[in-house]
Amino acid sequence: MTSNIINSRTPGAPDIICRRIQHRLLNLERAVIDVSIVVIAHNEEGRILKCIRSLSEVQTDYSVELIVVNNASTDRTREILEKCGVHIVDQPVKGFGYARQAGLDASRGRYLLTADADTIYPTGYVNGMIRELRRPGVSVVFGLYGFLADGRQSRLTLAIYSFFKNLMMRIKSVNSPELAAVGFCMGFYTENGLKTGFKTNIKRGEDGSMLFAQKQYGKARLVTDRNARPMTTSRTLDADGNLLQLVFIRLFRELKRIPIYLKGKKEYIDRDYNLMK
Repeated sequence: MTSNIINSRTPGAPDIICRRIQHRLLNLERAVIDVSIVVIAHNEEGRILKCIRSLSEVQTDYSVELIVVNNASTDRTREILEKCGVHIVDQPVKGFGYARQAGLDASRGRYLLTADADTIYPTGYVNGMIRELRRPGVSVVFGLYGFLADGRQSRLTLAIYSFFKNLMMRIKSVNSPELAAVGFCMGFYTENGLKTGFKTNIKRGEDGSMLFAQKQYGKARLVTDRNARPMTTSRTLDADGNLLQLVFIRLFRELKRIPIYLKGKKEYIDRDYNLMK
């Protein structure tokens, strides 16, 4: 299984795995690139290999380039990327918006798919996302996702949490998709993305802001295809403590907000606490 490529605590990059990644990436590329996959990474030496290996294994007839933005990493992230022959873009200014914009600027494909270094992607990621993006009137897509049991949470707890999370994503997708978008699973037309750009003046929310901006060119569509659904780390959920208890607290709070989500917003204001210093 892809998730067992390498222990998350081991910053190694076996030669045989790196050679296979190089070979697969070369087979995905052609003279004219259809799809650019942009991964952002900050100090991900223990996880980046699993991510790029999974992306090198996508099955598609589209020509694909893989770009990894090394965002101010101080560990061996760049060394591992070099060993695997990945197209690296260095962005020394730390920040999600800065990293994603650097990758967008370097992209050659007609379509751009976003990705994160701590996430594992299925072989159907490209086809599933691009199929929905190419539908008439659609300008941006975003997908459902699951969690890897790589933290303190059990598989059952994560499954329950994912069920309710994906349920709320479906509800938000009706008129407030920007509130459901995640930066590691989104796609849009590169040309339109370059026109709006990612917001670099905020700490978080650059993904939702980009989706919101792309709505001027067409509709946002939620990708529900299980064959295109990535699995991301559950480590960020560990700080929440009892996740099952938190699920029901959040669910109750979210249920009260459904009328707001269904109504949608025409404008968002950046809050001071979320502005980059």
